[in-house]
Amino acid sequence: MCIENRIYAMERQSELSRDDYAQLEKWVDTQDDYIRDLIASLLVNFPTNKSLNILCSLTQDNDSLVRADAFDSLSEFPCSESFKILFDAMFSESDDISRFCAIRSCAEVILLLGRNSED
Repeated sequence: MCIENRIYAMERQSELSRDDYAQLEKWVDTQDDYIRDLIASLLVNFPTNKSLNILCSLTQDNDSLVRADAFDSLSEFPCSESFKILFDAMFSESDDISRFCAIRSCAEVILLLGRNSED
């Protein structure tokens, strides 16, 4: 099964296994920016520490679309680590679309953190 099809199959799962995460961590290092972008988009559905770690690394990707999708996916990770990355990217990201995604996601994380603190 090709990498894209494996990632599409992961989208239909309710959770990712240890083996799935091991594969994703290998694929993050691929030269294919499309694969890295698929991974960034996939992980929004699996808010775990492993997903967060992979997304954090993708926010530093050379491809601006990969960074944009990683910033976008971080909106579902309301924690101090994602907030710091998104906040910093609001001022340091050179690509307009990626910066927009960082701003929007940072606002969402702030809202989610505020809701969690009210509980």
